[in-house]
Amino acid sequence: MKLAAILCAGLATALIAVPNAPTPAGCKALPGDATWPAESVWTAALPGAIANPPPFGNATRPDYVFTAYTPADVQSALAFATRYNVRLAIINSGHDFLGRNDAASGLWLAVGNIKGVRVLDSFTPSADGALPANYSADPVETANVIKQAPGKQAYVTFGAGVSTQELVDALDKSGLFPIGAATNNVKIAGGFGQTAGHAPFSSKYGLAADNIVEYKVVTADGKLRVANAVANQDLFWALRGGGGGTFGVVIEATMKVFPSSKITIQRWWLKTTSANDTRSIFEPAAYMHSQFPELNAKGVQGYYYIYPTGILASFMTTGEDAGIEKARVMWAPILAKLEMYPGVGKVIHQYSDFATFKAYFDSTFGKRQVRDPTDPFEPEGAFPRGINRMDSRLLSASHLKSPELGAVLHDAFPFHLRNGMWRGHLVGGGQVFKGGNDTSVHPAWRKAYVHLIGTGVGGYPNITALKRLASDSGCYSNETMWGPNYNRLYAIKKQVDPDHLFWVSPGIGADEFEIKETRLCKSTSRDVLGIAPRVDNNNFARNEADGYRKFPDTQAAADASHPKGSTW
Repeated sequence: MKLAAILCAGLATALIAVPNAPTPAGCKALPGDATWPAESVWTAALPGAIANPPPFGNATRPDYVFTAYTPADVQSALAFATRYNVRLAIINSGHDFLGRNDAASGLWLAVGNIKGVRVLDSFTPSADGALPANYSADPVETANVIKQAPGKQAYVTFGAGVSTQELVDALDKSGLFPIGAATNNVKIAGGFGQTAGHAPFSSKYGLAADNIVEYKVVTADGKLRVANAVANQDLFWALRGGGGGTFGVVIEATMKVFPSSKITIQRWWLKTTSANDTRSIFEPAAYMHSQFPELNAKGVQGYYYIYPTGILASFMTTGEDAGIEKARVMWAPILAKLEMYPGVGKVIHQYSDFATFKAYFDSTFGKRQVRDPTDPFEPEGAFPRGINRMDSRLLSASHLKSPELGAVLHDAFPFHLRNGMWRGHLVGGGQVFKGGNDTSVHPAWRKAYVHLIGTGVGGYPNITALKRLASDSGCYSNETMWGPNYNRLYAIKKQVDPDHLFWVSPGIGADEFEIKETRLCKSTSRDVLGIAPRVDNNNFARNEADGYRKFPDTQAAADASHPKGSTW
């Protein structure tokens, strides 16, 4: 069985409970129930826990938030949720496109302040696990420095609350970089690394899940467990692909890291000659996709946006594949071919070199402010970004080279949405293909070059035509499916969390519970169709379809606007 996300508009209503009534059998407690703990009970058991203020408008939030700084804090939170039968939601950096880090009631456990970094020149899995990071230490200022011998694998141990930017900064001192998110404040050990974790240069080095060699996790029974190749192997397999908020609360991860080297960025822009022409761009877009397998074999990966009247692309190479002249030679025939399609203009292009991964990362993704100042509540820097209305597909070589692709990209395009677009990620191929059965990542990743997302503002896309073309594939975890891995993941879920302390939808075993009016309750019958239960979180993202970018008007404008920190 597999669970597919259902993106529903019929969400639950406001919380209602009959004062002092018993909690219905099989359901989680709500405020007003006879067993609901008083505020003094919350604060005595969880010092520092605070009541969430009433949300604005139709927003919903858990009743209390508790920020964890240590494994003991996490253990206290799980014990409290178990004892008082309150719903539990786990939030780290808040980047879950389906809002599974949020809930309409219960306890919000924030783990984004579990910090610390320890750089390692070697790692051997053991039942005791790696020497822990200092969870209260600044991950950048206190990170140690190593001198890694050429050809020898380096590693890093880091707290669950360490962001990609923090880890990039900490490792740069040792001339290393991590497989982290393509944005600065995503926490690698959270849902990112627990689902798959595509990244800048995952084609060259593998997905984040492929590179994580150990997790430390607090399971539902309150035990802090080491999960690696020799300890709790089934749990380790499940944590690398099965999704966050499902098997336990990750405290720490250890992963492979790699030598930083020169990076070349090749950006280009292509527009239709008429601003009213919303058809001519899709055949050039299909041609671009058809070239990806060969480009990827030459070390190319990157990101791109397809709009109704244009394409914006940013591709990169590193190490021995880098170099502006190499990029020019490689891209010249492709760009020339793009210009030959009817209805489009000249390609505007730009080439830049960065000396290190950090220089590239800072310039491309920037050190952004962590906190959203418009959010009514900020639990120690973490807040839910909200639900993004999108759908996606993983595309292999046969899909990319299909003669039907141009028509499919047009037919499935979200024209009905404001800022409708395809957001493309050439992040597979290469080392991603070499991942094996030691992770629970969806097997479709092992054939995919591209993760393609349809999105926009004001509603959901309908990418049925693309799914029909790639019916033998799957989609990435933020529209989760687990394919043939589901049954094993479900068996592990029943072993480590038999009472479903951890519940997210879509998620492993999600259909064992459902929202009944305003409560999370055990389901009377499991869904035989494999459709994930609806949720009561109606908090949509404010910045849906981020990525609508302004195009340079001329080649001269592109030449004058090279990114900061680069050479050209």
